Amino acid sequence: MVFLYTPNPITLILCPTYFMPLFFNAPHQCTPFLNLRPLIFGLKPFGSLSCIILPLLILLRIIAGNRDFYANQKMFQNKLLSKKSKLKLYWTLIRPVVTYACEKWVLKENSIQKLMIFERKILRKIFGPRKEENGLWRIKTNEELDELIKRKNITRFIKSQRLKWLGHVERLG
Repeated sequence: MVFLYTPNPITLILCPTYFMPLFFNAPHQCTPFLNLRPLIFGLKPFGSLSCIILPLLILLRIIAGNRDFYANQKMFQNKLLSKKSKLKLYWTLIRPVVTYACEKWVLKENSIQKLMIFERKILRKIFGPRKEENGLWRIKTNEELDELIKRKNITRFIKSQRLKWLGHVERLG
Protein backbone atom coordinates (compact mmCIF):
# COMPACT_ATOMS: atom_id res chain seq x y z
CA MET A 1 0.00 0.00 0.00
CA VAL A 2 1.36 3.41 -0.98
CA PHE A 3 0.73 6.52 1.07
CA LEU A 4 1.30 9.93 -0.45
CA TYR A 5 1.74 12.98 1.76
CA THR A 6 0.41 16.14 0.13
CA PRO A 7 -1.05 19.39 1.42
CA ASN A 8 -4.25 18.74 -0.56
CA PRO A 9 -7.21 17.52 1.49
CA ILE A 10 -8.01 14.71 -0.93
CA THR A 11 -5.47 12.92 -3.07
CA LEU A 12 -6.06 10.30 -5.71
CA ILE A 13 -3.27 7.81 -6.13
CA LEU A 14 -3.41 6.25 -9.56
CA CYS A 15 -1.57 2.96 -9.72
CA PRO A 16 -1.66 0.33 -12.45
CA THR A 17 -3.60 -2.02 -10.20
CA TYR A 18 -5.74 0.20 -7.97
CA PHE A 19 -6.56 3.75 -6.92
CA MET A 20 -7.05 4.89 -3.39
CA PRO A 21 -8.43 8.29 -2.47
CA LEU A 22 -6.68 9.32 0.71
CA PHE A 23 -7.81 11.75 3.35
CA PHE A 24 -5.05 13.97 4.71
CA ASN A 25 -5.15 14.04 8.51
CA ALA A 26 -1.82 15.36 9.73
CA PRO A 27 1.68 15.95 8.34
CA HIS A 28 2.81 12.52 9.53
CA GLN A 29 -0.34 10.50 9.02
CA CYS A 30 -2.51 9.62 6.04
CA THR A 31 -5.51 7.32 6.30
CA PRO A 32 -7.20 5.40 3.47
CA PHE A 33 -10.59 6.93 2.68
CA LEU A 34 -11.93 4.45 0.17
CA ASN A 35 -10.48 1.40 -1.52
CA LEU A 36 -11.66 1.07 -5.09
CA ARG A 37 -9.65 -2.04 -5.95
CA PRO A 38 -12.63 -4.43 -5.79
CA LEU A 39 -14.53 -2.19 -8.22
CA ILE A 40 -11.86 -2.24 -10.91
CA PHE A 41 -10.49 -5.73 -10.44
CA GLY A 42 -9.90 -7.30 -13.82
CA LEU A 43 -9.76 -4.03 -15.81
CA LYS A 44 -6.68 -3.12 -17.81
CA PRO A 45 -4.44 -0.69 -15.90
CA PHE A 46 -4.85 2.23 -18.31
CA GLY A 47 -8.16 1.22 -19.83
CA SER A 48 -11.48 2.96 -19.52
CA LEU A 49 -11.27 3.95 -15.88
CA SER A 50 -13.14 7.22 -16.33
CA CYS A 51 -16.42 5.39 -15.69
CA ILE A 52 -15.23 4.90 -12.10
CA ILE A 53 -13.07 7.99 -11.53
CA LEU A 54 -15.36 10.66 -12.98
CA PRO A 55 -18.45 10.03 -10.82
CA LEU A 56 -16.16 9.94 -7.79
CA LEU A 57 -14.54 13.23 -8.78
CA ILE A 58 -17.93 14.86 -9.34
CA LEU A 59 -19.07 13.60 -5.94
CA LEU A 60 -15.90 15.03 -4.35
CA ARG A 61 -16.58 18.40 -6.05
CA ILE A 62 -20.14 18.36 -4.66
CA ILE A 63 -18.80 17.58 -1.18
CA ALA A 64 -16.35 20.50 -1.50
CA GLY A 65 -19.19 22.81 -2.58
CA ASN A 66 -21.29 21.63 0.35
CA ARG A 67 -18.39 22.35 2.69
CA ASP A 68 -18.03 25.85 1.24
CA PHE A 69 -21.74 26.54 1.58
CA TYR A 70 -21.77 25.59 5.25
CA ALA A 71 -18.54 27.53 5.87
CA ASN A 72 -20.31 30.66 4.54
CA GLN A 73 -23.67 29.79 6.06
CA LYS A 74 -23.84 32.98 8.14
CA MET A 75 -23.82 35.07 4.96
CA PHE A 76 -26.58 32.99 3.42
CA GLN A 77 -28.71 33.21 6.59
CA ASN A 78 -28.20 36.96 6.97
CA LYS A 79 -31.55 38.76 6.73
CA LEU A 80 -29.84 42.01 5.64
CA LEU A 81 -28.62 40.52 2.36
CA SER A 82 -31.09 40.39 -0.50
CA LYS A 83 -31.86 37.14 -2.28
CA LYS A 84 -30.22 38.52 -5.41
CA SER A 85 -27.00 39.15 -3.45
CA LYS A 86 -27.12 35.66 -1.98
CA LEU A 87 -27.59 34.22 -5.46
CA LYS A 88 -24.54 36.15 -6.67
CA LEU A 89 -22.59 34.83 -3.69
CA TYR A 90 -23.58 31.30 -4.67
CA TRP A 91 -22.52 31.89 -8.28
CA THR A 92 -19.15 33.37 -7.26
CA LEU A 93 -18.19 31.36 -4.16
CA ILE A 94 -19.75 27.92 -4.39
CA ARG A 95 -20.50 27.13 -8.02
CA PRO A 96 -16.84 27.59 -9.15
CA VAL A 97 -15.74 25.10 -6.49
CA VAL A 98 -18.24 22.52 -7.73
CA THR A 99 -17.60 23.10 -11.43
CA TYR A 100 -13.81 23.26 -11.27
CA ALA A 101 -12.41 21.54 -14.40
CA CYS A 102 -15.94 20.73 -15.59
CA GLU A 103 -14.88 21.10 -19.22
CA LYS A 104 -13.52 17.55 -19.10
CA TRP A 105 -16.55 15.95 -17.49
CA VAL A 106 -18.73 13.49 -19.32
CA LEU A 107 -22.10 14.07 -17.70
CA LYS A 108 -24.21 10.98 -17.26
CA GLU A 109 -27.79 11.11 -16.04
CA ASN A 110 -26.95 10.22 -12.42
CA SER A 111 -24.20 12.88 -12.28
CA ILE A 112 -26.57 15.49 -13.69
CA GLN A 113 -29.17 14.50 -11.11
CA LYS A 114 -26.68 14.78 -8.22
CA LEU A 115 -25.52 18.20 -9.41
CA MET A 116 -29.10 19.44 -9.79
CA ILE A 117 -30.07 18.13 -6.35
CA PHE A 118 -27.08 19.93 -4.84
CA GLU A 119 -27.95 23.20 -6.57
CA ARG A 120 -31.65 23.02 -5.71
CA LYS A 121 -30.82 22.37 -2.07
CA ILE A 122 -28.77 25.57 -1.92
CA LEU A 123 -31.34 27.57 -3.89
CA ARG A 124 -34.10 26.47 -1.52
CA LYS A 125 -32.02 27.73 1.40
CA ILE A 126 -31.40 31.03 -0.39
CA PHE A 127 -34.98 31.70 -1.52
CA GLY A 128 -36.75 30.08 1.41
CA PRO A 129 -40.31 28.71 1.52
CA ARG A 130 -43.34 30.21 -0.16
CA LYS A 131 -46.47 31.29 1.69
CA GLU A 132 -49.68 30.02 0.14
CA GLU A 133 -52.97 31.93 0.03
CA ASN A 134 -54.39 29.80 2.84
CA GLY A 135 -51.51 30.82 5.14
CA LEU A 136 -49.54 27.57 4.90
CA TRP A 137 -45.86 27.52 4.03
CA ARG A 138 -44.40 25.17 1.45
CA ILE A 139 -41.04 24.70 -0.25
CA LYS A 140 -40.61 26.00 -3.77
CA THR A 141 -40.96 23.51 -6.59
CA ASN A 142 -38.16 22.78 -9.05
CA GLU A 143 -39.96 24.78 -11.74
CA GLU A 144 -40.28 27.81 -9.45
CA LEU A 145 -36.58 27.64 -8.63
CA ASP A 146 -35.75 27.35 -12.32
CA GLU A 147 -37.79 30.49 -13.06
CA LEU A 148 -36.12 32.39 -10.21
CA ILE A 149 -32.63 31.74 -11.58
CA LYS A 150 -33.85 32.33 -15.16
CA ARG A 151 -32.93 28.80 -16.25
CA LYS A 152 -29.22 29.35 -15.51
CA ASN A 153 -28.80 26.03 -13.71
CA ILE A 154 -25.55 24.22 -13.10
CA THR A 155 -25.84 21.75 -15.98
CA ARG A 156 -26.39 24.55 -18.49
CA PHE A 157 -23.37 26.31 -17.01
CA ILE A 158 -21.24 23.18 -17.43
CA LYS A 159 -22.39 22.76 -21.03
CA SER A 160 -21.56 26.40 -21.80
CA GLN A 161 -18.12 25.98 -20.23
CA ARG A 162 -17.52 22.94 -22.44
CA LEU A 163 -18.50 24.94 -25.54
CA LYS A 164 -16.14 27.76 -24.50
CA TRP A 165 -13.37 25.22 -24.05
CA LEU A 166 -14.11 23.71 -27.47
CA GLY A 167 -13.84 27.15 -29.06
CA HIS A 168 -10.54 27.69 -27.30
CA VAL A 169 -9.19 24.35 -28.52
CA GLU A 170 -10.31 25.11 -32.08
CA ARG A 171 -8.57 28.49 -32.05
CA LEU A 172 -5.36 26.84 -30.86
CA GLY A 173 -5.38 24.11 -33.46
